Amino acid sequence: MIKIIKLFLACAFFSVAISATELQKVSLQLQWKHQFEFAGFYMAEEKGYYKDVGLSVDIKEFKNNMVLAQSVLKSENSFAVGYPNVVLDDTTLGRIVLLSAIFQSSPHVLVSLKSSGIHSIQDFKNKRIMIDENEAKSASFISMLHSKNISISDMKLQKPTFDVHSLINKETDIGAYYTSNELYVLDKQGIAYDVWNPEDYGFDFYNNLLFTSQKTVKNAPELVENFRTASLRGWEYAFSHINETVDVIMRKYNTQHKSEGALLYEAHILKELAYKDVKELGEINKHRIQGIADIYNVLGLLKGTIDVDTFVYTPPKHYALTSEEEQFLKKKKIVKMCIDPNWMPLESFKDGKHIGMSADYFRLIQNSFPIPIQTLQTKTWSESMQSIREKKCDILSLAMPTPQRDKYLKFTTPYLKIPLVMVTKLGTPFVADFSSIKNKKIGITKEYSFVELLKVKYPNIDFVEVENIRDGLNKVRNGLLYGYIGTLVTI
Repeated sequence: MIKIIKLFLACAFFSVAISATELQKVSLQLQWKHQFEFAGFYMAEEKGYYKDVGLSVDIKEFKNNMVLAQSVLKSENSFAVGYPNVVLDDTTLGRIVLLSAIFQSSPHVLVSLKSSGIHSIQDFKNKRIMIDENEAKSASFISMLHSKNISISDMKLQKPTFDVHSLINKETDIGAYYTSNELYVLDKQGIAYDVWNPEDYGFDFYNNLLFTSQKTVKNAPELVENFRTASLRGWEYAFSHINETVDVIMRKYNTQHKSEGALLYEAHILKELAYKDVKELGEINKHRIQGIADIYNVLGLLKGTIDVDTFVYTPPKHYALTSEEEQFLKKKKIVKMCIDPNWMPLESFKDGKHIGMSADYFRLIQNSFPIPIQTLQTKTWSESMQSIREKKCDILSLAMPTPQRDKYLKFTTPYLKIPLVMVTKLGTPFVADFSSIKNKKIGITKEYSFVELLKVKYPNIDFVEVENIRDGLNKVRNGLLYGYIGTLVTI
């Protein structure tokens, strides 16, 4: 029997071909205060997803009286998150680009107490309503009210306190709240209320639209795509690790001093809205955006027309090549790639065919690459490394930078990050740190980058190079090695 011991090493990741550069600073303006509503952006920062694509992101809380679209158009912020009424803020039209819809259905609703005597939307007339100026322009609210021949002007507008206790204390009759926030307080206190949800009246619109300027999309397309994809990756992580994400918010972003219970309540409500009726998180449909614009037109709130093809972002199929790169590839005609033939589930050969995780990535790359990528079959990783040195192959699918390799290879930022672990026989004492295993024989596959790095870091350990992972594990089992070091997924 064998067991696994994790070694947390700074070098435990893999990469493929340009060196890291200084992080580019960008800013994201939120439409409200810190809470789970923006969790994906926090986790993209927390888990290093922005850093992976070369970005340093300043996430900013909302300040009263801000016009979000204008802050982007004036280059005060690189990106912003806003309501669907961002179309109204785009005063010159054609200058804003919608990148993603974080919530497919809006949590934004109107709420009244059961004790208020409001039994229908028609009863809203002459009632007091606490609603922000931006909220009052919400397509969903306007549409719902208009469908019942009511408008915001029919009510007594009050400056919002953004506190549900104003409703509880009957300082107002109707409040604009989020199902993911204020309803938690009402439920917790056992207060009876009615929710006036635009979705129930056939007006189901997006919320939390991520956008930037047309100028930024034109001048920095790679930056825009990197920010968008890293942000969505953060959202996927946040919704898959809700408890961890809530803990991060409590420690680093909880300016509203929300309780853990309130944040968990918010998280589960928003997760349902984010994945509602879509295959991909952040999906944005041009027809739905056109529908919002049409409603604003009918109500006389939008002067002019919107070209949804430019207003809604279309992700690039591949990064544009320079003319020099195109000429180089045209002359080259084929790119030869070497892999590690004994490294599943990352990569290997089966019946002469490249398989594993790296194969999946390169199938996607090939779809956008102008010339064929051909995998050169080798028997060992040592043979692959020799082939790259002799220029028999042009690229390695998975390799990690070391001082020696940097002399003849160029590396990209990582596209896979995987923990490094050590395997020992069952019954061997747990290894808390390497200082406790001096003079022990530890196996590592020949020519793996860890050999070079670990020999420098731990000169008192006898690192033994083996042919491959199977050879290393067999020698551990047979007592010829104290342990074997490799990646978690392959072991």
